[in-house]
Amino acid sequence: MFHILINKLKNAPLAQKILIILLPGITLLAIFIFIGFALIVCSSNQLLYRVSGELLSYSSTDISRNLDSIQSMADFILEDNTIQKSLSSTKDSGDQTPSNVYSDIQGTLNTYFQRYKQDYIDYIEIINENFSVLSSGMDSRVMPLTLQQELIKVAREGDGRLCWITDYCDTYGIFLVRTIKRIEHFSLDELGTLIINININDMLTDISSANDSMDSVTYILRSEDQVLYVPESLKNISAKELG
Repeated sequence: MFHILINKLKNAPLAQKILIILLPGITLLAIFIFIGFALIVCSSNQLLYRVSGELLSYSSTDISRNLDSIQSMADFILEDNTIQKSLSSTKDSGDQTPSNVYSDIQGTLNTYFQRYKQDYIDYIEIINENFSVLSSGMDSRVMPLTLQQELIKVAREGDGRLCWITDYCDTYGIFLVRTIKRIEHFSLDELGTLIINININDMLTDISSANDSMDSVTYILRSEDQVLYVPESLKNISAKELG
């Protein structure tokens, strides 16, 4: 059989002989090109994944920093001397609100709002039995009375702890609420309710726009076991599945 192939090769035209000689080399070259291309694609994908991971890490750090900053602000407001004195004097005076209390609280809230508004705070509000005080910055989304009552209820159930409310994030953003307790003499009686409204959609939009190299980014925000934000496309997925 081998001798027959040799004889056919000897008697073959010159063009066929050249083709037969070059064919193994062309095949080998094609294999090397394919392997090289596969290595380049693999390396590019790994680089893309690494860069994307770094960008997402930076994004999550920015989000976490904003939310941590807002929680710190809530602690400062609770401990603020003007807030404590104004709310205490209001509660101790019964139905008669002392003069300058409203303006003192609003001025203090505006100071905190201006200092922390870069953390995407829409407004800060303090509510007690006598009045409701808003900082500047509240936009046109007027909060319904039923929603306000729900926020106060959740804050009271938290009994002074910070509570995140995310059920209305598509319409009103997310809320951080807590009851304000009297610090003086550690009496810890309730003086009012603190409500902080965060524009989570603007926060995520701005952070996503900074990552121009990423075509599509989906964020899911969680605080321990509580889901703070889930995009509309994932609303039907349970918290357990998200974890």
